Amino acid sequence: MFEDKHRGSRELIKSRLAFYLPFIKPLAEVYPDSPTMDLGCGRGEWLEMLSEQTNLDAHGVDMDSAMLAVCEQYTLQCKLQDAVSCLKALKSNSQGIVSGFHIAEHIPFPQLQELVQEAHRVLKPAGLLILETPNPENIVVGTAEFYMDPTHQQPLPPNLLAFVAEYNNFKRTKIVRLQETADVMTSARLSILDVLKGVSPDYAIIAQKKGSKEALEKFDECFEKEYGYTLEMLAGQYDIKIRQLEERTQSSEARMLVSEAKIQAAEAKTQALTDKLHTLQNSISWQITAPLRNTKSFLKNKLEQIQVSGSENQQIADMSEKKDSDLDNAEKKEALESLLEKDYEQTLEMLAKRNDQQRMLEKEQAALKVQAVEVKMQAVEAKKQATLDEIDHLQNTLSWKATAPVRDGIDFLKNHFIKKP
Repeated sequence: MFEDKHRGSRELIKSRLAFYLPFIKPLAEVYPDSPTMDLGCGRGEWLEMLSEQTNLDAHGVDMDSAMLAVCEQYTLQCKLQDAVSCLKALKSNSQGIVSGFHIAEHIPFPQLQELVQEAHRVLKPAGLLILETPNPENIVVGTAEFYMDPTHQQPLPPNLLAFVAEYNNFKRTKIVRLQETADVMTSARLSILDVLKGVSPDYAIIAQKKGSKEALEKFDECFEKEYGYTLEMLAGQYDIKIRQLEERTQSSEARMLVSEAKIQAAEAKTQALTDKLHTLQNSISWQITAPLRNTKSFLKNKLEQIQVSGSENQQIADMSEKKDSDLDNAEKKEALESLLEKDYEQTLEMLAKRNDQQRMLEKEQAALKVQAVEVKMQAVEAKKQATLDEIDHLQNTLSWKATAPVRDGIDFLKNHFIKKP
């Protein structure tokens, strides 16, 4: 059915209609068991909810017999009649509520004015008129979705419908916007499409007839609240998001410029150091002192080799001591076991064997000591030869030859002018 596809299921409609309960329950307190009239009652969702949630006597009319058949299935009070004729047949000050959900857009405007006028007449003091309709402030609804129903006459701007109620002497009128997406205003990525379709797609006017001060005060809290999202609200939020995006973009661009400047400064500093290094390496002083630097590197390597040799010698000595200690401990253990068993012959053999092993160990130790001395002598000879080679290398360098006259002059002064002690 068209109603199910484009209006929604019965359960969905009842959940949406529950929005009006805060306005309805104070009226049920003021007028218990009061009759109410729902114009264009359709499948009867509103009549059913009033019966379930309040003590009001709910009635409805509609021009669609198929819709009325659904109402009868739920034993709801309804009949086949048009809205204006129904209101004209009611007594003045007889109804607590006159409601019409999505009927205002179906009737010509002059007939709508007559409907509002008759509703004011039949309502009790402080009674409520509720007219819900598609909201043309929502661009998508007002330009496309509204015309999906060929029986629609024309969109009704909220302020126009509110004015019709005010013109017909209602005490106060509230525009309530409905069915919007709850988080659209707080979305971090509000798009232009959100602005076009995020405004509350439906709205209603809730108009209240004059009544006693005590009765009207029961509704003050509901009438003072704001409901739903307007086009101005969403457009303003969109502008804020755009400005924030522009500020973040400008901030990012500024940080990029600073980073680029730092990179350029670092590159310039690196180039300056590179140029300085090239200048130093090409200078005469650097070239003259090159043999001295080479000599220093040569001596450093030789010294490391000598230190490695010394470490190897120490390892040989440590191994010798450990071997002697392990052997001695093992022999003592074997001797003790032999004595405990009173095996004197084995003990004598063990002692003889120990003497032989002791002599062999002494020979090995002597050989290790000789080897250590030879290694040490080789290291000393290597160091001596390295020193001689270095001196010879130094004396053949350009810097040594260049400074020879200075040394000769110093020796001449020492020999002829400085008195010996």
